[in-house]
Order: sequence, then C-alpha cells, then structure tokens
Amino acid sequence: MSRGLVVRLLVCLSFFCLCLFLSINQQNTITRLRLEIPQTMKLLREVEAENSALQFDIASLEQPHRLLEAAKQPCFAHLHYPTQDQVMTVP
Repeated sequence: MSRGLVVRLLVCLSFFCLCLFLSINQQNTITRLRLEIPQTMKLLREVEAENSALQFDIASLEQPHRLLEAAKQPCFAHLHYPTQDQVMTVP
C-alpha cells in the first residue's frame, strides 16, 4: 500500500475514534444525569413538604388574636403604629 493511503486511513480511524469517544462521553453524561433525577426529586419533595409546614406555621402566627397577644408582651412594647408623616407611599 502506498504511504498516502495509510496516512488517510489513520486520519479516518483517528477521527472515527474521536467521534466514538465523544459519543460515549455524552452517553455517560446523560446516564449520570438520569441517576441524579430521583435524588433531586426526593430532595424537591422534602423541600416542598417543609415549605408547606412553614406556610402553615406562618398562617397560624399571623392570625389576628395571636398578633394581639404578641403585641401585649413586654418584648414588643417598643413597637407602635407609625404616624401619617412616617408612612411613605410609592405611586
């Protein structure tokens, strides 16, 4: 065989190996991401459950009778309603 043919075959084989490597690398990336999906979904469900519990806590703390009870406590005695000139409105 001529030397030019051998060089062309090596170049083609090298290009084919590079394409094969890139394809396998892409498949490995996809597989890794597919394996991470269940863990991420589990974490998402836990965060959503915690968020729901915190929203319930916020709703229970914002009830008017709880706010009035908290206003009577000595640690909140320094709080008062602002006067009209202290309130700023944004148009």
